[in-house]
Amino acid sequence: MGNNQSTQKDYKPEQHPDQGMREIGFPLGQKIPLGGPFFIEGELNNGIYGFRIYHLDNTRIWTIFFTFETAHQLRNEFNVVYDGPIVKFVCFKDKFEKRLKHVLEYSFDFSASFQSERDFSGSLLSMPFLLHPDRKITNLSGKYGYYLISVDATRYEFYIVESSEMPQCGFESTFKTGDVVIQKINVESSNFPYVMNDEQGNLVIASADKGFERIPIRLPSDDLTLSQVLGQETFP
Repeated sequence: MGNNQSTQKDYKPEQHPDQGMREIGFPLGQKIPLGGPFFIEGELNNGIYGFRIYHLDNTRIWTIFFTFETAHQLRNEFNVVYDGPIVKFVCFKDKFEKRLKHVLEYSFDFSASFQSERDFSGSLLSMPFLLHPDRKITNLSGKYGYYLISVDATRYEFYIVESSEMPQCGFESTFKTGDVVIQKINVESSNFPYVMNDEQGNLVIASADKGFERIPIRLPSDDLTLSQVLGQETFP
């Protein structure tokens, strides 16, 4: 579907003095087109910028499918990259340090969200899965792997993935069309969590936090059926 970049160059900060008279960045409180059926809207609350990414379907229904926060305003420059059912949003933040380019990237798997992967204007059947920006998956066992998303300094999300084909030899593979997220595990930890084998050889999520209780990772290969694993999901 190609690349689609949307910029807004006609914004005049003097029209919005309550938003800080910024010379760059897009106006808050308005849905700004990202490209295709996707829009972004921002707000300032207690010095923190909060942003929502929307999908607009062909019946004019707005759906919020992702939110995030930053300490800096975003610039009015975005890049949306379509790769089959995977859509990557690239946002540029205001930069206060010279010669540094601050970029936010968020990738989503929309394969279960539409009747057709080409029908991005249709109503969402389910919320898309957030992917690691480079789609890297760490292999666990057989055709199963995981990727980790850092929500904030103390919250993490582990996504367990069933690959559509046996991954090639190696420690990592890449999320692709046909791969399926079968479980999301929420983890609270002040240290970066990691996957390891416990004393019995079982896969667990561990942390250097004192008193952290290891979280078991149960795969269908652990004598569980796929339906049983799906029944143990920790989706919010």
